[in-house]
Amino acid sequence: MKRPEVLALTGARFYAAILVFLNHVIFLPGCEALRTSPVFTIGGLGVTFFFVLSGFILAYNYEATFRTVVLGRDYRIFLWDRFSKIYPMHLATLLLAIPVSMASPTLPLDWAAVPLHLGLVQSWMPFALPPYHAYLNSVSWSISCEAFFYVLTPVLIWLAASRAGHRPGLAVSWALAVLVYLAVGWLVPAHDAASEFYYGEHFAPVRTVDFAVGVCLGIGVSRGALVSERRAALLQGVGIAWLVLTVCFRNSFPWWSRIALVPMPGVVCLIVGLAAGRSLLARHLSHPWIHVLGLSSFAFYMVHQLVLRYLKAVLVRASLDLPPFVVFALVLTTFIATCAISCIAYFRFEMPVQQALRRWMRRPSSGRETGVG
Repeated sequence: MKRPEVLALTGARFYAAILVFLNHVIFLPGCEALRTSPVFTIGGLGVTFFFVLSGFILAYNYEATFRTVVLGRDYRIFLWDRFSKIYPMHLATLLLAIPVSMASPTLPLDWAAVPLHLGLVQSWMPFALPPYHAYLNSVSWSISCEAFFYVLTPVLIWLAASRAGHRPGLAVSWALAVLVYLAVGWLVPAHDAASEFYYGEHFAPVRTVDFAVGVCLGIGVSRGALVSERRAALLQGVGIAWLVLTVCFRNSFPWWSRIALVPMPGVVCLIVGLAAGRSLLARHLSHPWIHVLGLSSFAFYMVHQLVLRYLKAVLVRASLDLPPFVVFALVLTTFIATCAISCIAYFRFEMPVQQALRRWMRRPSSGRETGVG
């Protein structure tokens, strides 16, 4: 049985998606100057937040289900429910990405990537080149990671809940994260940009440790390990301060630690603080309008790069030299339009299809319907 929704965390998803949007805006013509600004280059931080939060939410909702049993009907229903959430939007945006990908001047479509994207395994590949994760709707690399996480979720919950408890489990998961990212830094060849980019940020088995940290957090909160209002506000402040410092001094850290390992303590503090549902920030994130944007944040994440890529294609073809204030107005308009498209996609496509698929999975068998068997 699903637990009550943590409204503040749903709203926080929208702001994490904004970080990814800003990271992709810089590739529009006229936005080149933004590429040196930290605010426009921290999209990876938003994805790390999503991965930890995903583990948190799934453990928060399914800890009782998988505490003692992993396989069986509950596992099948869990996988169907998760894929009914992500796959329809993934498939729709994949198809929409084909035309613009075929015309890409920088990375023309390699058709060998299509079956990998259809199977959501493009980030499971044990090689960096060809960069199959970068084709089509390239943001789906993170959805490929999520698919990998979903397969492992019951086992991770079982290990954390029934073996160690959430506090030792959190310590173990954090130690494992450190070891995994250290191994990435040691094993990836020096100055191999493609391998660093793939194994340090996009490779699903590596990013599983981010998810596992979230699982341990979710188990703790599902067992009532909430913090007081004063401590919640303090944790939120510490988390935000940590993330700001991470952004400001990220070039001081080794490449393999910048995307997830260093920001993770800040992400953990922020999630635990917001899970208590207290403080001015939590109330803002729980506002009905922010909540709607948070609900549609997955659709926003999946469509935003397509909107930007098609806009870029138009601007490049037109060869316009736009002044900065026009570029700013264009970016702002594009952002608002993407929010509107995402809300429509969520309410008119994502949710209806998801609900229909879940009803289909839970329908009575034909034998029961006809009274046979």
